[in-house]
Amino acid sequence: MEIITKYYRQIKNTYRHYSSFSGMNQTMCIGANTLKDILNHMGAIDFKYLTLAIVSVEMTTVDTASFKYKNNPEHNLVRHEFIEFLVRAADTKLFRSG
Repeated sequence: MEIITKYYRQIKNTYRHYSSFSGMNQTMCIGANTLKDILNHMGAIDFKYLTLAIVSVEMTTVDTASFKYKNNPEHNLVRHEFIEFLVRAADTKLFRSG
């Protein structure tokens, strides 16, 4: 939790930047392709511990586990889901790499 608090402003700004390209009318969100672009840009996808398949599974898990609000588009991540995804992806990568 301390790490998220420390980097929350950067996470929020990253989310705002990339969600502005979503193409959704009024809802800021990040789709699967944009999410994969972010992870590639960060160098997080290493094709050994964090693969595109794992990213897809984690994104689906986060998106379906979240309570559906009226303005929460399906198959896209809103800000709290984006943060949850980052935590899950980091957890997956760290535990798989030992």
